[in-house]
Amino acid sequence: MGKRKDRIFKDNFEIKKLKKIRETFKYMEEREKTFYTPDLIFKGIDNIVVLEHSSTGDRKVHIGELTQFIEYSVNSDSGSKKSLIIFLDGKSKNAPKKEIELKRLKFYVDNVFSLNPSYLENIFFIGVTKYMKKLNNLSFDELRKECEIIYCSE
Repeated sequence: MGKRKDRIFKDNFEIKKLKKIRETFKYMEEREKTFYTPDLIFKGIDNIVVLEHSSTGDRKVHIGELTQFIEYSVNSDSGSKKSLIIFLDGKSKNAPKKEIELKRLKFYVDNVFSLNPSYLENIFFIGVTKYMKKLNNLSFDELRKECEIIYCSE
């Protein structure tokens, strides 16, 4: 069921006024080696928005996605600010809650990644929210308002 939900999300989710792009992120010095393939990537004039859809509720995956996103933003040669939104879509009895994931992921941003300011200098926003169909086709600003804020440069 999880893979099917992920495919539906990837095929159908849109952000108003942003262009969906298909690419993988590669190390600058080794362009042929892919190190991060997010679920969806959207590009605006001055912002790249990465979306991760989590239908399994595996909390370790969220930490990995956060880490890969930050690594991408450090190594990116794009001048655009980067944003990450993690959508929680687990339905199990123990599915992660956005308030709990906020605390878990914010711990890593505040206590690990913030130790080196260059890790966060290209990042505009990191948030987590419960996935709902009503979030599809919102603008990026509207979508941000639905998130618990893990990090914001504003």
